[in-house]
Amino acid sequence: MGIEIDLPITYTYSTCLDLNGDGDPGLLPPSIDDCQTKECYYAMKTYLLSLENTKDGGDKQELLNDLYNSPEALATYQKYIAASPYLTDDVLKEVAQSTTLSPSRRTNILIANSPLSDEMMNLAYQNVSPSVYQLLYTLKYYLKISERDRLDMRIGDYADKKENLLRQLLNKFTDQKDYVQLDDLLNTENNTFALL
Repeated sequence: MGIEIDLPITYTYSTCLDLNGDGDPGLLPPSIDDCQTKECYYAMKTYLLSLENTKDGGDKQELLNDLYNSPEALATYQKYIAASPYLTDDVLKEVAQSTTLSPSRRTNILIANSPLSDEMMNLAYQNVSPSVYQLLYTLKYYLKISERDRLDMRIGDYADKKENLLRQLLNKFTDQKDYVQLDDLLNTENNTFALL
């Protein structure tokens, strides 16, 4: 036996679920596969750039400068931790080899970016204590794939989708003989692939 509830007169019943919680029942954001416009392409390009900027906190040179100029500053350590787990091997090499960075901070940064690549594991072996190396080794062989690797996979996947959309748009504008749109897209892309 069910319980009857009186609904307000203004309530509109819909059999669709509010999947996004935005009050618009049954609608999901458009799939990237449904993206077929130049504006959508530009949005994809911007998103891909933001993914790329996730690496090294968006400014590798600033991180390295901080490590060279003020390795013991708390702000330097906090920047490195904030950029983790997306520090690249170039930056991690400098961290592992730094003689001015305290061993505990160096260890924390390396652990925050674990599992490390094979090259970084070899470098760590030479620059950290045996107990820290054992911890890094354990993390590497239990976690298998790092967040950096996952980010690189997302970037690669999204770059492929962006390039496919670029090809589709180039073909579409060529077929429609819309040379203004075609020229605009090529100038905005400004890379060897687009100009071929």
